This record gives sequence, C-alpha cells and structure tokens, in this order.
Amino acid sequence: MKYEEAKFAGKLSVIGHRPENYNLLQMKDGLNPCSNYIERIIKECAAGLKSANDEFQREINKLKQAETLFQTLSSSSPVGVYIVQDGKFQFVNPQFQEFTGYREEELLGRNTSMVVLPEDRGLARKNAVDMLKGRHTCPYEFRSLTKSGQTKWILEQVASIQFLGKRAVLGNCMDITSRKQAEDKIRTAHQRLQDIIEFLPDATFVLDQDRKVIAWNRAIEEMTGVQKEHILGRGNYAYSAAFYGKPRQILVDLIFEDGQDSQRLYKFYEKRGTTIVGESYLPSLRGKEVILWGTASPLFDEEGNRVGAIESIRDITDRKRAEKMLLESEKRYRNLVENINDIIFSLDTCYRITYISNVFEKKLLFSIEEVMGQPLSSFVHPEDMPGLLNSLESAKNGQLERSEFRLIGKDGSVYHFRASSRPLLENEQLTGLTGVMVDITRSKQFEREMYRMDQMNLIGEMAAGIAHEIRNPMTTVKGFLQLFKTREKYAQEREYFELMVSELDRANSIITEFLSLAKNKAVKLRPQNLNEIVRAMHPLITADANVADKFTAIELGDIPEILLDEREIRQLILNLVRNGLEAMSPGGRLTIKTYLNNGDVVLLIQDQGSGIEPDVLAKLGTPFMSTKDNGTGLGLAVCYSIAARHNAKIDVKTGPGGTTFFVSFSVQAPASQVL
Repeated sequence: MKYEEAKFAGKLSVIGHRPENYNLLQMKDGLNPCSNYIERIIKECAAGLKSANDEFQREINKLKQAETLFQTLSSSSPVGVYIVQDGKFQFVNPQFQEFTGYREEELLGRNTSMVVLPEDRGLARKNAVDMLKGRHTCPYEFRSLTKSGQTKWILEQVASIQFLGKRAVLGNCMDITSRKQAEDKIRTAHQRLQDIIEFLPDATFVLDQDRKVIAWNRAIEEMTGVQKEHILGRGNYAYSAAFYGKPRQILVDLIFEDGQDSQRLYKFYEKRGTTIVGESYLPSLRGKEVILWGTASPLFDEEGNRVGAIESIRDITDRKRAEKMLLESEKRYRNLVENINDIIFSLDTCYRITYISNVFEKKLLFSIEEVMGQPLSSFVHPEDMPGLLNSLESAKNGQLERSEFRLIGKDGSVYHFRASSRPLLENEQLTGLTGVMVDITRSKQFEREMYRMDQMNLIGEMAAGIAHEIRNPMTTVKGFLQLFKTREKYAQEREYFELMVSELDRANSIITEFLSLAKNKAVKLRPQNLNEIVRAMHPLITADANVADKFTAIELGDIPEILLDEREIRQLILNLVRNGLEAMSPGGRLTIKTYLNNGDVVLLIQDQGSGIEPDVLAKLGTPFMSTKDNGTGLGLAVCYSIAARHNAKIDVKTGPGGTTFFVSFSVQAPASQVL
C-alpha cells in the first residue's frame, strides 16, 4: 500500500500535486480521502490533454497551409527556388528546373555544383557563404551550366533555414542571360562610342547629368594640354578651366541652364533645336591666340531623359585667317572688277546670269537683283540674239569666242558691247560660261562720227569747189529777176519773180550750209562766256516759242570762259532749239541749261517731244537725213561740224518723254584752232 501510494503521489507530482498535500487530505467520517480527488485530477488532465491536442492540430494545419502556400508560391514563382541540405538539392521548383534543363528527379539528392560552370564554382560558393554569414546582402551573379551544355547567367540570393529539423539553405535565382547580353551590347556600344570619341579629329568631351567629365578624348588633350586621367570624374567647371584658366560657364553649360550673360561671350551664338553652336575667341590657349568653334548637344536615355551632354570643339584659327585673306583678296579683286569699265559676267548652261559686275548696273540702270537669274536674252537687242547664241554655243565647246551685240538699258538706251567668253568647268563638267563685256558704244559712235565727218567734209569740199561756179550764174539770174520785177510790163508776173528770188536765196543758204560742213573751215575763237550768248539769243528763242504756243526756260550755271566762235555757236544753238520746238506739241517746254561736268562746260537743250526712233538715232547728224517734210537734212550735220571745230562732242539721250542734247566743250581749246 505504501508503494502504490508513493507511485500515485509521484504521478500527482508530475501534474503539480505534492504528496504532502495528499496526506493532509483526510476525509472525515472515515471515507477514502483519494477517491474524489483522483477523479477530479483525471478530469483536469483529460481537459488539458484535449486542449493540447487541439493546439497541436492547429499548428499542424498552419504548417500544412504554410507548406501549401510555399508549394504554390514556388511553383508559380518566376524565379527559381531550391532548398539545399548537406550540399545536395532537397527541393526544386518548376522554374529552377526550366532554368537548368533538368527534371526534378534528376536534381534531388544531387550535388549543387552540377549546375554551376566549373570556372565560377569557387566564386559562387564564396558569395553564398558570405551572404549566409551576413557579410553582404546583395544578390550575386555566376554562370550556370544547363543539361544541354548551354551557359546562362544567374542572379542568386540565399538564406539559412530549418528543414526537416536540420539546418538548410533556401535559394532563389533568376535567369539574367538576356540582361547580361544586353549589358554586353551596351558595353560594346559604349566602348565603340568611347573609341569613336577618342579618335575624333575634333576636341570632344562628355559630361554626365552632374556635369562631371566622363570622356575626354586625345584631340582635347592636345588642344588643352590636360590629360584625361587628371580630369575624368571632375566637375565644378574643371573642363572650362582647361581652356580659360579658371572655372566659368562655357557652351556645354547652356545645355543645362539658360545663361544669357554667357551667350554674350561668344562672337557667334545660335541655337538649332537642342543643339547649340558658338564661336569664341581665346587670347591665350597654350600661349597662342585661337578662335574656337563649338557644338554642344544633350544626351538622352531610351526614355527621353537627359543624362548628360557632349561638346565638340574645333580650332578654326587657320581657317579664319584664310577666310580673312580670302575676303581681302576677294575685296581687292571685286574692287578691281567693279572699278574697271568692262563688265565681268558668268552664265549657267541655259545662259542665265549667275554673276555680273556692278558696271552693268551703272550703265544699263538695272539693279543687280533685277538681273541675277535672268536670261541674257532679256537685255540683248532681238536682232543681235541669233548671232550671240551661235557665239555662246561655240564657247561651250571650248573655243574662245568674241562677239558684238547691243544691250538695251532700263531707260531704253542702246549700248554696243564686244564680249569674249570661255567655258566654266567643275570636275571637268561644263557648268556655264564666263567672260568680259567691253563697252564699245563710244567706239561705234566715233566710227559713225568719223563716217559722218568724212561725208560732211567731202560735201564741204565739193561745195567749196563748186560754190563760186554756182553762185555766179545764180547772181546773174537773181539780178535779171529783180530787174524784170521793176518793169511795168511784168507787173502781173511780179509774184512769180519774188518766188524765184526767194528760192534762189534758199539755194544760196544751202550752199552756205554746205560750206559750213567743211572740216577746214576757219573759225574765229576768242574767250567768251557761253551764258552771254544764250542770254542774247533768249528773246529770239522765246519769240519763236510763243508763235507755236510753247514755252522756254533757261537755267544758267556758274561756268568759266572758253574759246568760242560766237557766230557758229549761235547757229548751233538756233538749230538745236528749233529742232526741239518742232518736236513738241503746243504747251511743251524747252529747257536750256549750262553747267560744269568733270571740267567740261556743258550746254544742255531738252525738249518734251515724243523722242527719236532708234533707227533714226543711229543716223543722227548724217547729211541730207531728215524726218521733216521740208527739211534739208543739214541742220544737225552743221551742228556736229561746229562742235568738231570747237573740240566739243554731242551726246543724245532720248525716250518717250523727250530728247536731250548735251554739247560738251573742253575748257581749253587747241591753240592751233585759234585765229
């Protein structure tokens, strides 16, 4: 009994009941003291066991749920998941199987090194140990060897866990082969870009978004003397100090910020989209003056975010000097071309004007803008164009061609030119023609003048030779007519006698004009003022004008005395004035002016008639050429003869608004002409 009680007490002690407490529990009235107590204890134990069992079941359910969740997550995870224990795979998910190409049964229980490239096994093991010991927390990379022998890049992370009551390693990994290939491509492209930048002939550097130098090529080392190892990674305008000796904004900084003040530092500045170009002058770069041309542009990533900027710089000092010399040479050449009387021209293959010197503008009054791009035929006299085209076609074939033609000015004036042209070649291809036009208008006028003078001189000499023989019988006839006119028996014929006498007087005046055409006619030159002769004639001129209901005006300038034969000058003025009055309609105004021009005294007589036709203008001054019904054609011929004897020249300018005669007298006449 003692043993059983002790054994029972031991069991009670297990559940927290001490034996001494039991000995105190003696029931009164002689009842067994353990019976009720044991029953109560048993019920308490049963309830505790049930509660513990329920808790255990709940834990089991949680573990099952966790296992199910783990299985679900690992099966659907995009990364490979595995558990390693004692260096062997204990669990692998489907993604890991796909990475490696092995089935689950081929991996479980096998050593982990089977899926690691032999060259990377040591590094992969070291990285895994370092992560498990907490030495680093970043995932590490290694190359995996698949079942098919393919090499893949893996990004892996491991953690220590308890598995089946023992320590194990839980790992997850990701196939980063595509990323590594992309990185290799980027790295290759970056290296290629670095190589390109390095060997660019222009000095080039690259900044990152923080404006730190990340590239500095060989050309910029040579330009600045700063080696790349001394500047790569530096910011705070270190790149500008290489040029200016101190930190400051330069062109590339305007990519990052708006610097209005900095723009003023450039001789030339322009923004072209996102690119900025500028020209700057540096008084001293490595001991010499330089002019630099810079181009700066932003750099963007694939998403369009700015990640930096690049600037290329070119030393254009020599080019600027050459340009300056070229401009000076061109200026000298242009001054030479534009200050000679000849016209320099260039045509394209369709004979459109591509260049013409400003003499063309001075002579023909067309502006250069009006002429450029226009066909040459727009300015050539239509009658001369066929011959000119033949000449230009021959010039295309390499022949040096000369041709004569007329150009028509903006005011209708006609000018004679002689041109020589030759082909323009570029890369042995014909691109047009170039040549020189020489104004031969004066020469043509001189030729006409010489021809006219020869004609007039011949007529004058003939007149001088026969004048006496003609005048003698005319005087006899005139005398008898005047005698018969006084007799009464011829009173009824007196009117006829007067008509015959007047015709004889007219014939005598024509003979006198013939004599005026003679080149060797003596003139009596003495110093006189042309203004005095004009003033003396003005009443007569005004009277002639008033009869025809026309007006006159004189504008006499301050002119010196010149050697003149007053009688001949009166004849010249009277002939020109009467021609002008006859050319105008009633109400017209005739103007007589005198002035100095380039040292010559000029007599100007201007009418408001309808102008002179070109075919008549070419023959002006030719004896017996007249547009008047009753004209002899000697009036202008006499004027030209008088001008020649006074060493003067006559120029004519005509148009729809009237005609102007310019008679220019030299201030000093040849002494041989003074009698």
